[in-house]
Amino acid sequence: EEMVQKNGARVDGLSGEAMRAELLGTLSGVLYQQGLCQESEAMLWQARQLAKSAGHAQLYVKLTCDLAQFNYKRKGNMQAAEKHFKEGLGSCMKTHGLEHIDTASTLEAVGLFYAQKGDLQEASRLITDAIKVRKKLLGREHASVAEAYHNLGTVQERLQNHGNAVNFYEDALLMKRKLLPKRHVSIAETEHRLGALYRKMRRHEDSVRHFRGCLGGCLETIGEHHESTASVLHNLGQATLALASRGRGEAAQSRTLDEAQGFLERALAIRVSLFHKKHVCVADCHGDLGRVRFEK
Repeated sequence: EEMVQKNGARVDGLSGEAMRAELLGTLSGVLYQQGLCQESEAMLWQARQLAKSAGHAQLYVKLTCDLAQFNYKRKGNMQAAEKHFKEGLGSCMKTHGLEHIDTASTLEAVGLFYAQKGDLQEASRLITDAIKVRKKLLGREHASVAEAYHNLGTVQERLQNHGNAVNFYEDALLMKRKLLPKRHVSIAETEHRLGALYRKMRRHEDSVRHFRGCLGGCLETIGEHHESTASVLHNLGQATLALASRGRGEAAQSRTLDEAQGFLERALAIRVSLFHKKHVCVADCHGDLGRVRFEK
């Protein structure tokens, strides 16, 4: 506290006033987690004003975007959120210009907001700009580039541009496999999106392949007894069932149906232990198991 209050003191490049702003921004999140929403918002506004008066542009932009996220996620105020996101991006561009890593981060954050809002064309444009900046500054093979490709794939999928979405997801997955530990959760997330998209495109072998990869990641990171693992098992069971229905030979079809049944039974066992027996996800598993038995 004494160090923060020293006039003009700087630690890690922050003045005392900017350090207080950063601390208040952190405490704002703590207050919200404790259910003190109004106090949290007031502290975030105070932090932002302190950053502005301290002349710390980078911190001001961050807190402005935090305020935008607060309005969107915690208050559901889309209009205020959009206003703050635009202000944050404008301040970032004015301070750093386009070709700066903070500008790329802000572009992606605003793009994700527009995707959540449903303005998918604007989201695609902003995330594409973020990728261009990051590739120029960091090179193609960087974790933040990979994540932005994943996000752009999600936007393209929602735009029904499935071919583009596949390309972005596959690029993201290739980079993540090079840059991240083998069973990193981010790899599993992209594999799951690819598995679901390939199933939508009726590319069932590709769908099964990626759901298998995702399942391996889930089992090594969160284990069998988890709803996320159950969800992947259910999706893998559905994809395997679709593969079995493609007019394969009788013996191959029988083996594939057995596999599908095994995945679905594992998903059902997990969900029965986690949810009420009448829960919709339990009913979904029963329904798909019924389809397997019918095919047999």
